[in-house]
Amino acid sequence: MSNDAETGWDSNREGITYEQGQEVLRAQKEDIDDIDDKALRTVRVTALLLGVGATGVRVISISDINNYLAVASLSTFLLSLFFGVVVYDESNEVIGPTSNYLGRMSRYEVDEPWEKDFFHQLEGWIEDNQEIVEKNAYLLRACEIFFVTGLALGAAALLNLETGELLVILILLIVATVVTLLAIGARISNN
Repeated sequence: MSNDAETGWDSNREGITYEQGQEVLRAQKEDIDDIDDKALRTVRVTALLLGVGATGVRVISISDINNYLAVASLSTFLLSLFFGVVVYDESNEVIGPTSNYLGRMSRYEVDEPWEKDFFHQLEGWIEDNQEIVEKNAYLLRACEIFFVTGLALGAAALLNLETGELLVILILLIVATVVTLLAIGARISNN
């Protein structure tokens, strides 16, 4: 192998592979950051709605409210909060070598040539990040579905809907949830 002066790698193939691997890691980090941002925005809006809703019900003294639907709405909002926090908490993406790995490399504590070991590690980092992206995207969708369900149930509680009207809303919510989850599942399996 001849040393490629432009990339510093033993071959042009290694240099290109390294650059592309770094691009994938950057793109995955952007995806994870975007998912985290959406989850945190949903958590903030959910917390705001819970606060405004609780205050509004007390200030306006709404007594004609469907308590069962109000409890269901509160429960789904709390589930939305839970999933939003889990999304944010689970985002431990790998953006490059850890200090431990760099230390092992500098002390020559690897069993194979460093280039081969590095590419093996790079592949693992990309796989780990992809798992995080897919899992967090699914958790974010759950967060958003519970948020929308909480909104619908909260509106139904405030409107004090009757059983027939409530069944129509619940059927529509179930259909929308199933379609959304199927679309997410299909998208994940296609990737």
